[in-house]
Amino acid sequence: MGVDDSSAVRISMGAFRVAGGGVILLTGLKMLAGKLGEERAAAGDPEQTSRPELRAIVPLGTPLIAGAGSISAVILFEHSAANALHVGALAAVIVLCSALPFVALHCADWVAAALGQVGMSIAVRLMGLVLMAMGVQFMADGLKDLFPPPARPPVSLPGAVAESRQASLPAPRSRPQRPGAGCVGRS
Repeated sequence: MGVDDSSAVRISMGAFRVAGGGVILLTGLKMLAGKLGEERAAAGDPEQTSRPELRAIVPLGTPLIAGAGSISAVILFEHSAANALHVGALAAVIVLCSALPFVALHCADWVAAALGQVGMSIAVRLMGLVLMAMGVQFMADGLKDLFPPPARPPVSLPGAVAESRQASLPAPRSRPQRPGAGCVGRS
């Protein structure tokens, strides 16, 4: 997806940053609160409860691996790539990030058994905190793009201001001194 693709529907990169950051932030918030995936369980689709094989059709990891937040992150990083080398590095990272979940999901039972329920809960909450920080950063960058700060006049250092004020003041006039005016003890 190139930079010009979003211009056809007039969506700025700032809007993508804010929206993608919001999705990432909300996902991290759910992870931090320990409520990720409860919506699906609470929905209680009768067809899925009577036919458990239907649950396997939609992998649970897909929204986090290739969901809206991941797609937004790829669009944002691709847009900020300086040259073709950076785009190639992004493609390599996408391939690596596709291989790592395969290995992680393949070893999920072993990892869950090794960490235990408490360890898994801690890991999910820590990763949720990291996701929240990423989401806030994306949103802050997007808001800067959407609402740039007003231009300010250049500010100089306090010492330089005092020196420039003194330079702009007229030089004090020197008074001629009377003979013996500054001496003490003379009469």
